[in-house]
Amino acid sequence: MRSVLENLPNELIIEIFGYSKIRDLSFGLWNLNKRFNALIRSLKYLSLILTKDCTSEELLFSEQIIRMVIVTLESINLNPFINLRSLVLNLATENHLKQIQSIVLPNLVYLSLPLSFDSRSTKQLASEVFSNRFSSLRFADLGVIDMPSNLSWSQSPSLRSIRIFSPNINIIPLILQSCTQLTHFQVRITGEHPLDIPSLPIISNHPLKQFIFLQAQHSTIAFNIANIIYLIPNVKQLDLRLCTISFIDLIKLISKYLIKLNRFDFHIIEFPNKDETIDINVLRKIHPCYSGIQCESIKPDLYFQELNLIKMSHTIKQLEDLPNEILTEIFEYIDATNLFRIFSNLNGRLNKILKSLHTLHLSLTTTDSHQIGAYNRIAPHIKILCIYGLAQLNLKYFTNIRRLILIQASDELVEQLQVIRLKSLEHLTIILDNRQEEDRLAYFWNRIFIYDYPALVSCCLYKIILKWTSLQWRIMPSLSILKIGDIDLLIYESILSSCPNLYFFKFTRLTSKYQSKTIRQHLNLKKLVIVMPRFEDLSHDCHSYKYFSYVPKLEQLIVHRTNESKSISEAYFKFDWYITSINQYLPSLSRFVYYFHILKSDRLVNATTQNRFEQIQANFNLTHRLYQRRLILDFIG
Repeated sequence: MRSVLENLPNELIIEIFGYSKIRDLSFGLWNLNKRFNALIRSLKYLSLILTKDCTSEELLFSEQIIRMVIVTLESINLNPFINLRSLVLNLATENHLKQIQSIVLPNLVYLSLPLSFDSRSTKQLASEVFSNRFSSLRFADLGVIDMPSNLSWSQSPSLRSIRIFSPNINIIPLILQSCTQLTHFQVRITGEHPLDIPSLPIISNHPLKQFIFLQAQHSTIAFNIANIIYLIPNVKQLDLRLCTISFIDLIKLISKYLIKLNRFDFHIIEFPNKDETIDINVLRKIHPCYSGIQCESIKPDLYFQELNLIKMSHTIKQLEDLPNEILTEIFEYIDATNLFRIFSNLNGRLNKILKSLHTLHLSLTTTDSHQIGAYNRIAPHIKILCIYGLAQLNLKYFTNIRRLILIQASDELVEQLQVIRLKSLEHLTIILDNRQEEDRLAYFWNRIFIYDYPALVSCCLYKIILKWTSLQWRIMPSLSILKIGDIDLLIYESILSSCPNLYFFKFTRLTSKYQSKTIRQHLNLKKLVIVMPRFEDLSHDCHSYKYFSYVPKLEQLIVHRTNESKSISEAYFKFDWYITSINQYLPSLSRFVYYFHILKSDRLVNATTQNRFEQIQANFNLTHRLYQRRLILDFIG
């Protein structure tokens, strides 16, 4: 028996492989067969956690790895990972840091460094980051950085989120000037350099939305934060941990210049104590964000006078402090039902992020009556819907799904496809046991070709008896991949005429007496997979050339035939393996694979039978020489 995994369609195998570790893919599945190799190579979002030097299997897939976390002090060569999008260094050395260059990692989007490096080590990297060398970089956690030697950087418009430690507060206006599209900025100032007010740049209407300023713990220097506030008029979320001379003056300034502010978190020490008395009730009325202000007087042993400690009473919601890009990535890993139950309608920002998700998926095996209402509410936001077994849903609510997968689904669910039009559907896969011939689903594919699914790119219908009607089919320019069951030459011709951009076509060939009067050639089909009916006599294969005559630009031809070993007759030794038809109709063919599935019997152990298979293999190889060819003898049972 074949393994269950190999019987699954490519779409499901790719999804399974996406949850596998690189080491498991390499040792367990790589080089098992060409199909698995091609599927593994098609994976575009591999992740790697490095706890030691790269092994050969990790290097094998290096160009497919887009996320990497380094947790080792061993030397690592990053050059092979040219398509890396996300790089996190939890443990790192100077060797690792020096390799983070735009010529080595040109596609980097997310970068996070540990605090173990000082500003001298990060100087060159900071120069590249803030000079737009990493043109795709959006998020940068750069650890400790200092002012550049020439006190300036060029513009880096790609950056959206930055987190740094710095000994010099003057780095803040410098970064704002360089990063003209920055929306999230978190900085911890560890030194006591005063703000150089005469050298402040002129920044007009900077788009920064969230600013977090953290002063070093136990520091009592009162930074002139007011002149930073002037530079960021569009901030909506502000978090300050600092010392100031007058808290009242500070919050009045904030309420005046940050008119879009909707969240203000702070922990502020007033030192020296200019405001001897603070009326909390008055302060809370200045701005809605000040409603949770609390104030207390403290007298640490270090000081000779009392200090005012002013803070917000509510707890900071760390999740909301994250930039949109990170929240989007987090949300894509959460089940759609829980995601909407927890985050929907909390606030406008989270609602907007939820609606922007392009890969929101829902996978179901069973449902009960009280769940259906919850699924209907989130249905318009679902992009990928997978239903296994007898789960029940009303598909009319899922108006925006892009991919629909139904595996052994109930009759009631499948038959909804007869009446529901899914205008956004791009990928459809249905896997069912053969149903009754009178079942209306047999005529379902006619709906595909009368343009009821205008966005459909791929369609895979397995184990469904399909019937063709004389309805007028329309042109389906979007369809490029089609995998279906039994068809004859008439339906084959009709499909090619209706799908001018079809690239991949798989079907089971039925014997047909149909003769086309005019062959309209299809110039875009590149890969054709033909499955012969099981145990069909070889003599019925004399009309296959008719199918080839429609596709002169075909590049890959794959044929599947199943027979019993006892049925291997002399006809196989005289069979030309389509060489005449290929030479006449398929001038662009570059690859021909013939799968000969042979059902074992007692005669198979006979030495004469073994010799026959060897002779068939030799004849096939001698016949086809101008392109890649392979005859695969697959003994089953």
